[in-house]
Amino acid sequence: MRLRDLVLSLHPDERIPLFRRVAQAIQDAIRQGRLQGGQALPGTRVLSEQLGVHRATVIQAIQELEAEGWVITEPNRGTFVASLSPEAAPSFGGRALRPQVPPIAPQVVPGFDLPSRLHPLTRADAALIDLSDGLPDASLAPTEELGKAYQRALRRHGEALLQQGEPMGQALLRGQLVEWLSERRGLRLTPEQILITRGSRAALTLIALALLRDGDSVAVEHPGNRTAWDTIQQSVQVNLEGVPVDGAGLDVDALRGLLARRPCKAVYVTPQRQFPTTATLSPARRSQLLELAAEHRIPLIEDDYDSGLSFGDQPLPALASLDTRGQVIYTTNLGRLLAPGIRLGCIVGSATLIDRLARVQRNLEMQGDRVMEWAAAELIRDGELGRQLRKARKVYEGRMRFLVDRLQGGLGEALEVHPPGGGLALWIKFRQAQVASRWIDAMRIRGLVLNQPETYFQASPEPFTRMGFSQCSEEVLGEAVGRMTQALSDIS
Repeated sequence: MRLRDLVLSLHPDERIPLFRRVAQAIQDAIRQGRLQGGQALPGTRVLSEQLGVHRATVIQAIQELEAEGWVITEPNRGTFVASLSPEAAPSFGGRALRPQVPPIAPQVVPGFDLPSRLHPLTRADAALIDLSDGLPDASLAPTEELGKAYQRALRRHGEALLQQGEPMGQALLRGQLVEWLSERRGLRLTPEQILITRGSRAALTLIALALLRDGDSVAVEHPGNRTAWDTIQQSVQVNLEGVPVDGAGLDVDALRGLLARRPCKAVYVTPQRQFPTTATLSPARRSQLLELAAEHRIPLIEDDYDSGLSFGDQPLPALASLDTRGQVIYTTNLGRLLAPGIRLGCIVGSATLIDRLARVQRNLEMQGDRVMEWAAAELIRDGELGRQLRKARKVYEGRMRFLVDRLQGGLGEALEVHPPGGGLALWIKFRQAQVASRWIDAMRIRGLVLNQPETYFQASPEPFTRMGFSQCSEEVLGEAVGRMTQALSDIS
């Protein structure tokens, strides 16, 4: 493909003939790998306009480069970078002996110190089975229906949807979410109480930036969701205060004791399916938590991250459905119901709060994909998302029971595991605490990824980890259990 805009820098030394400086600039682009063998150069008229020189000067520079073997000119086609560079190897008969190879870009390190809170990116390895958490299976997503809805949105409303749009998100989607959240989570609300976000992490970022200040304290569940902890702390430098969790969810009495000792500006909680333990916050504790939050006038950030994925029994209504005093800020992740690559969530709160959060989102240019928002609204309106969830729940429950049976049958003496009431992952206890870390390391060597216990604990980690099941077939889950068994033999 012929380039139209090639940025070239002419040598400033005017003692060098101008045509030679043009030739040197093109040579430098080839040496740097910006121009590669077989690539067409811009036309001489385009180069002369970009460089501000006469076209005859450019033609002379091209002739010089051709004579030196840097480029090849083909009649009626144009000028192309030579496949064999004159500098690639010692020449024989005026030709290079090996093809031109683009140079490796130099590794540039920052010329300043990076904050310690910025951890390096963990990159996926296709050879590994990563079950460190549960993810929706993209192969189950309604791709055909979503694609058609996306195309309809562009075809019918493209000009409007490609504008900047409403700061609170696509009105059609907010209207559909009023009905969806009312039916499935018991919320009574209006579209003005909904802010569309780019997923749950974006929602947490907005809430943290809007409501918290450096040095504030935030109460979080312990064990808890380190991704949420990191998201909050990357937004604002707050102190996280751990509150114990048991089989009935967050220990509200422990939270009451914490608030008596130290004021907190917010409480982050996952009441439907506590992350990572999968425990459900009991009805009694829900009432107590709302009373405590009202007493101290602090917001409860309810992360309802996978409430639509319950097995068997009807899930409890959202904590926000019981809130009559505006204490709860509700967040959910629609992408988690469809596919990992769909970044689509929402925040629900008082209209006054949503208005302020929308301003923050607009100022940060964090608004989502308005075409995708319209398409998702159509999936909800047409009942496709509901059908998708019913199908996915059956598949996920089958995979969960398969994995639990395999773990209990083959590794029951080493692990304690119970079927969760829903969600995408198991909470596993190692019966021998001293082997947990070594066993997980051995699994990694065998090609299976689970998180170390300290991922979920702020201090003094207990022998637990989380194991996803939703994204893999039963065949892959069986292979994962086999690798666990082999890893245990490796350390025995």
